[in-house]
Amino acid sequence: SGELVASLLTLIQEKPFLIIDMTEVIYLSSHGMRALILAIHEAEKKKGRVLFFGLSSTAEELLAHANLLHFFKRFSTLDLALQTL
Repeated sequence: SGELVASLLTLIQEKPFLIIDMTEVIYLSSHGMRALILAIHEAEKKKGRVLFFGLSSTAEELLAHANLLHFFKRFSTLDLALQTL
């Protein structure tokens, strides 16, 4: 998770607009959720955004149970996410 945080923060420093493909993610640990929330907050501090697409129903349920789903700007496809930038 430390490597994920470092990678995400480096990307956000370069450009605070990220679109993250979650289509291959079937589980999110608490460390993974924390890393994504940190990325969202850092991007917002820089007037940017982090968008997600392809979130599985299992991952959405995990985020909902952790009361974190509202932080995630979610889209079903990359095209839909790109339209909001």
